[in-house]
Amino acid sequence: MMEEELIEVSIVYKDNFRETYKINREEFRIANKEVRDEKLLEFHIGERIFVKNEVALVGTDNCTIQFF
Repeated sequence: MMEEELIEVSIVYKDNFRETYKINREEFRIANKEVRDEKLLEFHIGERIFVKNEVALVGTDNCTIQFF
């Protein structure tokens, strides 16, 4: 059985604290949709919940989403 490739996602808080998570493609698809939805005040990475106004940016190797 082939091991599923994980995507590394970094969360950088406004105080510059950083956390990095490795998630599967389905978790990434959900997180990406929630991060980009301007109506939502929070988003999920796996089972963790993040409040958007506490986060400065969310990044992967291929994209970065910055919050103001």
